[in-house]
Parts: sequence; structure tokens; C-alpha cells
Amino acid sequence: MAKDQLARYRRAVDEDLPGEQLDGILDRLDEAGYDIGGDQLATKPRGFTTDHPRLDLLRHKAIHVRRDFGDPDWLATPAALDEVRECWEGLRPLAQWLAQHVGQTDEERR
Repeated sequence: MAKDQLARYRRAVDEDLPGEQLDGILDRLDEAGYDIGGDQLATKPRGFTTDHPRLDLLRHKAIHVRRDFGDPDWLATPAALDEVRECWEGLRPLAQWLAQHVGQTDEERR
């Protein structure tokens, strides 16, 4: 995330309602078999306490979510479209949360 996006992300995670929403979205994705990762700080970000209820989310500098399908039998069949579509649909709540709370960067790209 760009600096302005990261600031908006952390503000949203810090607030109870959107922070709890993101936590729930990521929990559901994890339970559905998605891998959640992304660059993180080794310690807490400046301005937050070590006992913050969503410190793990605040430490993120980036979030990525992926799903490894391996080499399933359906990969080279028309069923692949349905499988991939279902995967993308599972990511919709996260994409909507990020669009609402983080948005595009206003910073110039290098």
C-alpha cells in the first residue's frame, strides 16, 4: 500500500466496526482455505499499543490473499471457470472492504 492507503487502512482497522469487519472477513477466508499474507512490521506500528485487539492486522503493510489449487483434475476442463469464479466471489467481501476503507492512492506513482 502507498503511504496514504496504509494510513487509511490503519485508521479503519483501529476503529471497532470496520476493524472487526475485516477481522471477520479474513477469518472466513482462512476457514475457507485461502492463505492470508503480506508484508508486516516486526513490531507494533507507531501510535498503537501492544495490547490492541487487532494488532496483528495493524502490523500489515500489505495484505494478499491467495488460494492454491495445486493440480486438480478440473483445471483443463470447462469446470475451471466455475471454480475460479467461486474463488473470486469468495474474495468479494475483502475487495469491497478495501475499496470502502482504503481506496486508491492519491500519491504519484514512480
